[in-house]
Amino acid sequence: WAAWLPDGTGLLATGYRRGRSFFGRVSPNGGVDVTWQGPGGFVDRLTQRFTLTPDARVVAAVHEAPAEASQVWLGSRNDARIDWRPISRHVDDMRRWPVGDFQEVQWKTPDGTAVQGWLQLPRDATGGRPLPLVVFVHGGPASHWTERWPMGGPSGWALLLAARGIAVFLPNPRGSTGFGTAFAEANLGDMGGADYLDIVSGVDDLIDRGLADPHRLGICGWSYGGFMTAWAITQTTRFKAAIMGAGICDWRSFHGTSNIPAWDALFYKADPYAHDGPYATFSPIRYVDRVATPTLILHGEDDDFVPVGQAHQMFRALKERGVPVKLVVYPREGHRVQEHAHVLDLLRRGTAWLHERLASDRAESGS
Repeated sequence: WAAWLPDGTGLLATGYRRGRSFFGRVSPNGGVDVTWQGPGGFVDRLTQRFTLTPDARVVAAVHEAPAEASQVWLGSRNDARIDWRPISRHVDDMRRWPVGDFQEVQWKTPDGTAVQGWLQLPRDATGGRPLPLVVFVHGGPASHWTERWPMGGPSGWALLLAARGIAVFLPNPRGSTGFGTAFAEANLGDMGGADYLDIVSGVDDLIDRGLADPHRLGICGWSYGGFMTAWAITQTTRFKAAIMGAGICDWRSFHGTSNIPAWDALFYKADPYAHDGPYATFSPIRYVDRVATPTLILHGEDDDFVPVGQAHQMFRALKERGVPVKLVVYPREGHRVQEHAHVLDLLRRGTAWLHERLASDRAESGS
């Protein structure tokens, strides 16, 4: 989001840089002077809207952070800095949410690529035994995880799991935004390739650091994150629980039924009807005989972006192969689950599915 300065000498703008929100001044030559960068960010994450006073000295925005639900903030600015302060208090009680630190993590992939992400820890998670860990893959893939209040729809699983003693890993693999154009385009033609390796190498790094228990790992995601979840459980049996939310299991049938066929055509740059190529190579349904992970599949019945047939295909394939699987289809819902009762069910059901399979030491024995 951007707005002209009153004198027309540049723009005030919000954006993302290295996994964090920023606020700054954009000059006519394209240079950006950052006057504020995190922690926290602006609500309405696609546009990060804000409002200026006529002299542009005061900024109003809805701000949030991992431990702070959305509040209205005012920012007093000059050319060098901006000082924020909250002016609403309607969600102050949310600050008592029983979770631990929200930490930035960085690691190197096997090919030497530097990757960034976030780790939501449970309370009192300093030292001691490695923790059960759930990987939460973001959608897009041209999106990212940042310092935000994670209670909107499925992202609410992060706080609910952390409140129950499970760490949540939020990786920003190649294809994510906020790290430059080259990084955002690095998975074109390769969705499920190097970006998947970025994620699992991040999990390995957390295991090597003694933070994550290799025997109690889960994975979940919505939309592209749902695809990556379905893909991950066909590539490894290391995950003991999974949630495929509004995910893709068959790229060819997705292309033929979705209302956004230009999206996969843009990202895969290939003939969807070719017998080989990425549409076949990266379809999880092709490798379903490898799956052993108990999987919960969630989908909106009226989803036009990712038609519900993707959920039915994956469910039937896993069911017929004896894999523990459950399918829940939410009536009247599109790509985002929005009805209050459905959101509550999604949060409770997803949290329970992962907690029951990961929180106990029984997971180490595979029971």
